[in-house]
Amino acid sequence: MVDIIAAIDQKEEEQLRSIPAQRLIEKLSLLKNRVDSAKKRWFWELLQNASDYNKSVNVKLCVTDSEVIFYHDGAPFSITDALNLISPDSNKQENQVHTDSIGKFGSGLVSTHILSSTMHVKGLCVNDDSKCYSFVIELNRQCFKEKQALINQIIRAKDEFKTSLKESSAEKGFNTSFAYSLGTALPDLSPMAASDINLDYLYEVLPYTLCFMPKVKTVGIEDKRKKAKIKKIKISRNQANKQEITFSVSTDKNTSLLKFAYFIEGEISSVFRIEEGRILPFPKGISRLFCGLPLIGTEDVGLPILLNSLKFEPTTEREGVELEPGSNETNRKLFNASLSLYSKMLDYVSHEKLRDAYNISKICRKYNGTQASNQQFYNLYLTKYKQLILNNSIVPNNDGHFITFSDTLLPFRDSKSDVQLYENSLLLHKSELPAQEDYQNWFDTTDFSIFTEQKYTYDNLAGDIENKGNIYSFGKSEQEVTSWLLGCSRYFTKCDRFIFSRRKLLPNQSGTLCSSSIFADISLSEDLKNIYDSLYSEKNLKIEDKLLDRNFNQLNLLSQEYTLEMLAKDIDEELSNQFAKNQGDTNSVSPIINRLYNWIAKSEESKENLSRWFHWFYPKRASLIVDMLTETQREYALVIAQSGKMEVLASLASSNLSEENFRFIMHNIEKLPDAISILMDVVDDKTYANSMEGDHGEQLVYKDLLQKYPRSKGYQVVWASKDRNEPCYDFEILKDDKPYSYYDAKTTKRGINNADSIPFFLRKSQWNFIQTLDDSVPYIIGRVFLGDGGTIKYIRITRQNRS
Repeated sequence: MVDIIAAIDQKEEEQLRSIPAQRLIEKLSLLKNRVDSAKKRWFWELLQNASDYNKSVNVKLCVTDSEVIFYHDGAPFSITDALNLISPDSNKQENQVHTDSIGKFGSGLVSTHILSSTMHVKGLCVNDDSKCYSFVIELNRQCFKEKQALINQIIRAKDEFKTSLKESSAEKGFNTSFAYSLGTALPDLSPMAASDINLDYLYEVLPYTLCFMPKVKTVGIEDKRKKAKIKKIKISRNQANKQEITFSVSTDKNTSLLKFAYFIEGEISSVFRIEEGRILPFPKGISRLFCGLPLIGTEDVGLPILLNSLKFEPTTEREGVELEPGSNETNRKLFNASLSLYSKMLDYVSHEKLRDAYNISKICRKYNGTQASNQQFYNLYLTKYKQLILNNSIVPNNDGHFITFSDTLLPFRDSKSDVQLYENSLLLHKSELPAQEDYQNWFDTTDFSIFTEQKYTYDNLAGDIENKGNIYSFGKSEQEVTSWLLGCSRYFTKCDRFIFSRRKLLPNQSGTLCSSSIFADISLSEDLKNIYDSLYSEKNLKIEDKLLDRNFNQLNLLSQEYTLEMLAKDIDEELSNQFAKNQGDTNSVSPIINRLYNWIAKSEESKENLSRWFHWFYPKRASLIVDMLTETQREYALVIAQSGKMEVLASLASSNLSEENFRFIMHNIEKLPDAISILMDVVDDKTYANSMEGDHGEQLVYKDLLQKYPRSKGYQVVWASKDRNEPCYDFEILKDDKPYSYYDAKTTKRGINNADSIPFFLRKSQWNFIQTLDDSVPYIIGRVFLGDGGTIKYIRITRQNRS
């Protein structure tokens, strides 16, 4: 009987040793499949160990080229805690776990063996009689694949623990340490080198983590590696209030202050960092879910913020949080609470007018759980996060106001941001576009498969332009809109040249937006266009309605030109129709017939073209004019015909002399021979420029004025004598559609050296016109000397002030 009891006791002892050994084997075996996460997790496991069972703790990490040592000044271990280091989870009772402890899931320090197969632990432990003892343990897991060898190692470690115990005083200081010799790896793992220790990651992520770990007061890190960037850094928690946590970060060079906005809703909390009124981006590679410590593996979860709760029920390896219906009720309740938490955070951002809210509004469909968890995440939470983002005023626009994301437009082309589209959209959507400095960041953080309404394409812009209908509906000056539309049109040609046939984007000469079905107007006569408008006025038709604004000719978007021949034939056809309709009565069209007759008389087109274009009017023009004469006018015509001077008198009548000039000549007819004789003696006929030379002089002045007064600066040069038959001046300069100055060209064949002997004349209509001008609007003579290569000299004519 005694033998059987002894056998049972022996087997029970073997079983008690076998269970923790088996757990160690299982956990250590997983490391080879989780190398990357383990390289991040080891520090958090050590920090967890320091935080648990302590009301307050300070931590220090030292890294050399051959060793990693983690220190903390927490309370001494209990005997049970010390034994748990050797054989994890042995005799660990639920009532020993504090409600605010992080390490309550049995992961222990196993993942820290990614650093080394061997861990050296030094510390203090207390007995039930409160006596304090120092101890040293070596935990060598090199043989973990062989169960019996691992059990033997556990036994040796316990023996070492017992023999190392020495009574000690519980003095304050870094009495607990975990040391790892680099280069001694577990089987199937590559040895960790000093360069594999990513302290930059810790510097970035640690302050966020400490916001969720109020027990940890300071963390110091010493980097003693040869290529250390920062030799020493210490992060110290300052006094916190309900909505703000600050840390002092001291390095060997300076001290800075980190400020965090802190939010809590029930059992769940979150933070983001603030600096000078701006929200800073989360560190690259930070976990999105925390259970006090980062849950490594949740870095790509599509949450806009960090979520922390000690009530989360993570997966066994603390790599995520499942949301499956029916089995993860606690996690789903916490996620429900996170919606209220996020709403609170966005309200704060809106109220405080914090910039760069795109750093806490980036969401996507990614989740690292099961398919069921992924579906729950999108259906129950992501869509609600989206709505909160849309409804809050978190986007600063170009007017300096904050607008809701639902009112925000993000220019988008071919899955990329488009600065040119952004700039072209400003005239229409200035208040709906993010401030230019923020546009790229808002674009980069927006998932357009979720926020489809925020996508603003070139076709959207084209549609908005088309909906305006005409250039006068934009609320800007005609010149500003025309210049802007030119820029937009150039941009559209790069995106889709055929867009002009689908949408009405091109202004005609009446300002109405049209498709590319309208005609180009390269050089149509303004006089002939006016004749067309007068002729078709009863039909409410204007030639400008089917002609492209000439500013847009440079784009070469139209395949069809409205030629002078087409215009002439349309006029001729309608004139013929109206003449027939009125049964030969010319009264209704007599002004048009006169204007058309004068245009043909001055036209430089060949008779063959004119007779072909004006098929009906051209051969009848003389008889039509005669038919419109009164009886007296016909007698005058007969006298002229019988005088034998018809050709000369016709040329005289076609000159620029006004009726007043002719009356003056008639009153002084007896003096005219003598005056002509005097002039003939001074200057022969060839001295005076003929009409061809006068036209040439006007062309030179016109080109010069276009250079002096460019359209880009708001000017418009009107060739009044050509386009309007204006007798008082040759050119009118407009600025912002208001008279700016007047010019008259005076041309001579001579050079400038003959200026003293070559007079020029001002008509009475010009003198009278000058007297009506305000002093602020100058009248300028452009004297053209063809003998000097077309040199132009300008002189301002100033009227005498009335007394």
